[in-house]
Amino acid sequence: MKWNVSPLVTIALFIWCALLLAHQSGVLTNPLVKTQLQAAPNLEGNTCQIGKFRELLNISSNAYINWKSYPPIEALALKICGERQSCEGILLLAVFFAGNILFLSAFRSRAQLLSAAALSSLIILSVPWLYGVDLVVISCFAWAPFLAWSVRTYLSTGLGIAGWMLLLFFSVSLALSSNNLAAFSLGSALVLGVLSAEVRRRRPALQDLSFALMLVLPTIIAAAKVPLPIFPDYPEQQAHLIPDDGVAGHLKPLIGPSFPLPVISMSAASQIGWFSVVLVLFGLFSVLFAPAAKRLILAGVLLYAAAAADTLLPPWLSQIAPLSAASRLVPGLFLFPLAPLACLAALLCICYALFSRGAHLVLALLTLAIAISPKLYDRELVQLVNVLASETQDPRLVSPSLWLITRSGAWVLSRPNELPPKFSRLNSNEVSLSANYSTAPSDLALANDQKKGTRWTPGRGKQLGDEYLHLSFAVPKSLAGLMLATGEFESDFPRGIQILYSMSCSQDLAGGFADYLSAVDIPSWQGPIFYSESGHPYFGAQSRVQIAFPQEITAQCLLIRQTGREENYDWSVAEVKVAQGASHQAR
Repeated sequence: MKWNVSPLVTIALFIWCALLLAHQSGVLTNPLVKTQLQAAPNLEGNTCQIGKFRELLNISSNAYINWKSYPPIEALALKICGERQSCEGILLLAVFFAGNILFLSAFRSRAQLLSAAALSSLIILSVPWLYGVDLVVISCFAWAPFLAWSVRTYLSTGLGIAGWMLLLFFSVSLALSSNNLAAFSLGSALVLGVLSAEVRRRRPALQDLSFALMLVLPTIIAAAKVPLPIFPDYPEQQAHLIPDDGVAGHLKPLIGPSFPLPVISMSAASQIGWFSVVLVLFGLFSVLFAPAAKRLILAGVLLYAAAAADTLLPPWLSQIAPLSAASRLVPGLFLFPLAPLACLAALLCICYALFSRGAHLVLALLTLAIAISPKLYDRELVQLVNVLASETQDPRLVSPSLWLITRSGAWVLSRPNELPPKFSRLNSNEVSLSANYSTAPSDLALANDQKKGTRWTPGRGKQLGDEYLHLSFAVPKSLAGLMLATGEFESDFPRGIQILYSMSCSQDLAGGFADYLSAVDIPSWQGPIFYSESGHPYFGAQSRVQIAFPQEITAQCLLIRQTGREENYDWSVAEVKVAQGASHQAR
């Protein structure tokens, strides 16, 4: 099945879709959203020289890598506007735009050049819409269409002297631009070039070997020269930086470098997963309109399926999914999530295939689907971090501690030089406890008997998110923190916790304690916050329920809510302790 549409209608349709995407992505009205933080040139030993590695942290995934920009692009960005990241992103998108035109023009006659330019504009506008200014994603694909064109030309008609020189230039540019992810970029270019070649001529073995070496050697050399970024001095046996995936042990690559602690968080990965599922279905549907290009379309479908498996399957199963397996087998790929890269490679496969067969209306439908789809990054989080980075300019933001900082609040950056709060037990004559479960005085007293083997617990065998413990003091207290020791019941820590306070002790359960103010709200308890010797915050063991308040409070009552859900473990409090505030200690 093939839909024939006149070139003028095709161009008009593509322009309309491009304007829609431009409006949706904010390219026409707002600055492009930067989805990475880079170490400042005068921090962590970096300099302003061109072609130097600098630490880069992806805000959505918390991936922490060393990155070196493509030197000519970096130099041009500094010369044009002096601000690297946004300007580099725009210049790389311009390179990507030109590469798409070159590759697409090889499919159709020269009369279709305007159509190729229109589709190229749709592709490059899709990138900031889906990814923001993600230098890693854009850099990995900026030169891929050029190299794919060289591969396709070599297989179809062969290369002249100029063609071999261009092949070497494109291969080196891709390797320098992609750094340690060059293997993935090269693989994507090979898929595009090989599967789009309709006629494959046999070449002498020596020529094929030279061709393969020109492709592979720059990638190997570039990836081998990328050093690991400086990893903060977290205590390896006690610290964690992201939520535990529930799988025993610390996953490491079989080949290549890694960090002593897990760094990449998949908390925002479900957006990529469901986007991939939708595009898998669309890819299968589009085969009906371009059956002659089904190999390229099916390659895109498989890439989307791999991205979905990597992000939607349970952690114990996703570890053996194709992308996760590739990241552990190919050096350098383990340091950055591959699902976003796979999605863009799949999008190119499907777009190129449909264009090659003139299925322009299906392409417009694909563009419309992308324009109404959610972004593949957490826009609110990215905007929050960009504002925080502009206000504080703290180098610790460009570190694996960023996930903790964004979820806990910027206040944690001001605490490393302060002494940790000292927790003391409650005087039973000065406080009374109440709860909505296990309310007998003998049960409540177990939370303040100084015995690790006894506990107060709701007694439900699970956590449903509606349990609370209420403390009423005889006189108002200035408080800096709270400890809910689990004693011998280390698995019974709260999965989520909210602490509210008031100067008037209300026990109005029906009213929901509406007059209480929030001291701290932690939807997912990860552990207490400690600091390395260099001041980088990290999470301690989850069983150690020790909470420092962002600011001191004065309260006569504390309401401790357990807000998480856990089907296998109860909530246990072996002992309640409080940290008195400075004003209370001064009395």
